[in-house]
Amino acid sequence: MKMSVMKYVLVILITYANLCQAQIAYLVDDANAIYELDMITCTSQHIFTFDLEDTLQDLAINAVGQLYGITERGNLYNLDPENGVSVLVHSFLFLQSFNALWQNDQGLIFTTGSEGFLYTYSPQTNEERFLGDIGFTTTGDLIYRAGQLYASSDEREVILIDPSTLQQCGDYEYP
Repeated sequence: MKMSVMKYVLVILITYANLCQAQIAYLVDDANAIYELDMITCTSQHIFTFDLEDTLQDLAINAVGQLYGITERGNLYNLDPENGVSVLVHSFLFLQSFNALWQNDQGLIFTTGSEGFLYTYSPQTNEERFLGDIGFTTTGDLIYRAGQLYASSDEREVILIDPSTLQQCGDYEYP
């Protein structure tokens, strides 16, 4: 299928490097096709295309392998690419175009988007929480590294965020 604009979101996860030394990576394109990326050969294999009303913007996978996707309109899906099943688990109020998703080890899902509104959602309790405005527009990535939460900005920066205070703690400009 030829697409007018190719948009790939890459989610690279190093899950418990001490235990399994494995990297799991998925790609999603603007037709909601999910690909599994082989990190050794740098090749991808189409797994499934989801038939959704909106376009997936970002993916997140938790420590037990559950894959989630967020659409531009804020629909959060639990995705099973092996069996082609998508389940709408939550819909955020459409006050921004959602484009970033991440899930921590405790299962809490973080999302933000074009207005910088940061939310969490707990699949265990079905509870949404608005954390506030992070003060900048994200371009589609929430990254968690070494115990810190980062977001990419439309100013070509990766910014460290404290989710409890929403303070920007530092940034790194990339070329």
